Amino acid sequence: MGSAGPQTTRSACCFFVCPYIALAFGCLLVLFGAWPAHLYSRFTPVYMDITCKAEPAKVNSISFRDGLTIVLNSSTSCDNPNPYTVQMTSLQGNVYMGKDMTPVASATVIPRSTLPASGTGSIHTVVIVKPSDIAIVKPSRDMFGSLP
Repeated sequence: MGSAGPQTTRSACCFFVCPYIALAFGCLLVLFGAWPAHLYSRFTPVYMDITCKAEPAKVNSISFRDGLTIVLNSSTSCDNPNPYTVQMTSLQGNVYMGKDMTPVASATVIPRSTLPASGTGSIHTVVIVKPSDIAIVKPSRDMFGSLP
């Protein structure tokens, strides 16, 4: 009967170690399956509408230098129901009015705004109105839609 000693030691070692390795590997696979399920439940639905409400504009300054210039501070508060933060950036541009898209002002300062995840944020804008640079706007029923 002779040389079965080292082989027996090796199989006995595998008999005790292999189940623990298999258990650790199984736990790792369960975690790999649970993590996507967690992400799916957190980010579903992927996007929900952000609702915004424009607040009344406040007059910052009125100047008669180089024609009438009115500087307004406009802010809009928005509710972000999404589970992630939304950052908004914008470029300078014109403000239009009516169906004919008549330019009435220009938005000059629009800083980067952040709407926190599942929270409320504000968007602040500086609007410069120069009636001397724009065509005279004659108010009409078409401009505002159906008014009572």
